[in-house]
Amino acid sequence: MSKDEPQIPVAIETKSEVTDSGKDVAQPCVAVVSWMHAFEAFLYFTVCLMLPLFMDYSLMMATIGFAFLSHFV
Repeated sequence: MSKDEPQIPVAIETKSEVTDSGKDVAQPCVAVVSWMHAFEAFLYFTVCLMLPLFMDYSLMMATIGFAFLSHFV
């Protein structure tokens, strides 16, 4: 890169605290992921409870199976 080209300042801010055991602490990330998984589980549970009211058994089982398998993909 020559001197006359504008240089773009790059600021990478890392806020990782190292505990006594030497492991990084990433509490906000873990909290968000746990909240998302809890919400997803609640959503699936609600859907599984509501499906028998509106659908027949085979379609209900296919939908539950798809939701269960898509959770791991």
